[in-house]
Amino acid sequence: MDSSLAASLYFERMEALLKASQSLAAIESMDRLMPRLMELAEEVTVAQASSILLHDPATQELSFWYARTGEGSPATTEDILKSSIRLKPGEGIAGWVAQHRKALLIEDVREDPRFCNRADMATGFITRDVICAPIIYQDELLGVIQVLNALHKPHFDGEDAKVLECFACLAAVSIIRARLLEERLAQRVLETQLQTAAKLQSLFWPALPALSHGARLWAFSRPARFVGGDLYDCIELPDDSIILYVADVSGKGLPASLIMAAVWTQLRTQAYLTPHPGELLERVNEPLHTLLAREGYFVTCLVCRFWPATGQVQAAMAGHPAPLWRCGEAWKPFPRAADMPLGVSTGVRYPSVSMELAPGDGLLLYTDGLTEAFNEQGERFEETIMAAALAEAVNAESQDGQRPPVGDTLVARLDAWRGTASQSDDLTLLELWREATPAS
Repeated sequence: MDSSLAASLYFERMEALLKASQSLAAIESMDRLMPRLMELAEEVTVAQASSILLHDPATQELSFWYARTGEGSPATTEDILKSSIRLKPGEGIAGWVAQHRKALLIEDVREDPRFCNRADMATGFITRDVICAPIIYQDELLGVIQVLNALHKPHFDGEDAKVLECFACLAAVSIIRARLLEERLAQRVLETQLQTAAKLQSLFWPALPALSHGARLWAFSRPARFVGGDLYDCIELPDDSIILYVADVSGKGLPASLIMAAVWTQLRTQAYLTPHPGELLERVNEPLHTLLAREGYFVTCLVCRFWPATGQVQAAMAGHPAPLWRCGEAWKPFPRAADMPLGVSTGVRYPSVSMELAPGDGLLLYTDGLTEAFNEQGERFEETIMAAALAEAVNAESQDGQRPPVGDTLVARLDAWRGTASQSDDLTLLELWREATPAS
């Protein structure tokens, strides 16, 4: 071949590869990328047909992801997969190329024992000659790319093979880029969905009612992720008492939030029928066992019934931490009986305990996201640290007896103590207290 003509052909091919690179850079999805890769592979090698087989790291097999038959009508992924064409490690020309990670030029496939004609039989295409090159990105085998049947000459040559090898490098970068973009898009879609789920979950948090006789309520809830399994509620009853509860679904994230919705429905429904805390838990436990036991989930719960006029409290616990009980300026242990989380077993009895909140007393209900919080050094938010935070909250009160919620100070102290460590569990607090000097 004349040297000037050879140089001209070389620059034409380099220009074609450059244009191919620019074209591929604008494609952001695998569904659009694969057909374009086929078109460009055929253009730069002047081939009749092409195919891409992707590598499965788990099985080491190759499977046809996309193929073009050369008649202008690409065989879709669905068409190829209907033929169940998967090449075992080392099978066929493509399998050899994947195994050895070397490009291969076959001038006549009928003379090569490595040729596997299953794809031809499935599509009706007749392969004469082929170039197959591995698609590799940073030592990771992504698959192989093939061009079939040279146009305008008897078979492909070494120059064609070099061009396809160069193109396979472009294909590798393009595939990785498309995958990353798809993953990023999927992540954004997921985050949008989770943000929506978080807004929907916030609808379960009630508007805290204004209580009579100097009684006050305060609540706080923050999931470890977008959504969580913690729950609190306040249900006003016809006799001027109120049902308060906090609940904690085992696990975190979306599964826990879905179970949380079921718990909210059950407690809301049963509270008006059976307001006694122990009996309420017993009623709720049965349907929750049917729902949760098979999958191994459970729910801890603390239910209190409070009468603002007298300060009387009835409480029952289902595997939940006992509330913090403030008596005047001190904190004392809350009485509790043996109990079991909801959903673990049927026929469970939940005894109730009774006590009375005097003016100035209060209860702080919480989930274990408080006591199982960790800081940057891996230290746990233990009782001694919590006691100091509670004492700080008491000291922050105004002299006239009208105090801010203890829980607010406790959360601020917890966040400062945790520092940059991520929140490891959902956190919920619900506080009830009686003012020492009720407002007139």
